[in-house]
Amino acid sequence: MYKVLFTPFYYLMNLYVHNNEKFYFDKVRLGSDMNEDELEEIKSYRSSQFKDSQDYLIPKSYIEKMKDRRVDNYSYQFIARSKVDNSIIASMRLTPWPFESSDYVQTSDDYKEYLEISRLIVKEKGLGIGKKILIYAGNHAISKTNYTGFVAICKEDRLGMFASFGLLSKKIFKIQNRGDSPYHFISSSFFLISRSAVARFVRPRSVLRG
Repeated sequence: MYKVLFTPFYYLMNLYVHNNEKFYFDKVRLGSDMNEDELEEIKSYRSSQFKDSQDYLIPKSYIEKMKDRRVDNYSYQFIARSKVDNSIIASMRLTPWPFESSDYVQTSDDYKEYLEISRLIVKEKGLGIGKKILIYAGNHAISKTNYTGFVAICKEDRLGMFASFGLLSKKIFKIQNRGDSPYHFISSSFFLISRSAVARFVRPRSVLRG
């Protein structure tokens, strides 16, 4: 029922994310529907962005690479490309249960109908791409799938951004070999996310400032 209620808002948000002169979004596909070259392009983009500050997210061993490939295969892939040279300038994936984060934090069966947000990487700063790719992914998940919410893990510095979309911290934990910085397990239903997004949209100085 909430999807019907919020349909006009989802339509406006879809217009918003596509209304720009700098980038465009690829068609959303599962990794299993992409060819080797397309998957390799995504992996190369991630590695180039992770190598300086998040090297631990780059799979190195054969087992790590195979695991990452398996997760990619059953995840929805979201890609933003530059209109100048078609290069990737932002990407993320939405992963059904079982979540990648289950290696680090225990989650209940209540989340089996949720999707996990991961590998959100933005190369070009100042264009609002991070917010737009999240909105684009949210619109797709709500309108094109039968899932009912999102989960994610993030560090403290990203908690505020996700909270503005209704994703709130449920657990705090640490990951071995990643320093002392705490991580947050965050989640919310699509209904609460939609309600939070509407509230953010109608506020002065809203999300439409990008």
